[in-house]
Amino acid sequence: SGSGTTDAPSKAIVFDSSVGFQLQQEDYSSIGKQINVAWRLLLKRPPSVDELHTVGQFVPRQLELIHREPQRLSQGVSASRQVVINVCQMLLNSNEFLYVD
Repeated sequence: SGSGTTDAPSKAIVFDSSVGFQLQQEDYSSIGKQINVAWRLLLKRPPSVDELHTVGQFVPRQLELIHREPQRLSQGVSASRQVVINVCQMLLNSNEFLYVD
């Protein structure tokens, strides 16, 4: 898919304070759709081709990092949700919110 994510379910690492880190089956196929919705809600426009390419590279790198370092997850947050959160934070820090007086 164009979002740089896989449609195959994968093992997700989720943190639960009562038991620590757990592996769970997770489906990454909806990450692209979630990012598209977030993009339209935050920036009031669809992502450009270049932006899709950039986020398509960002998403798998984030998933890889989270799987290598599961302590980066917030309590009760799956890897795919954390990636979408990270993309939203990236969008909120973008120049589109820069106001020059």
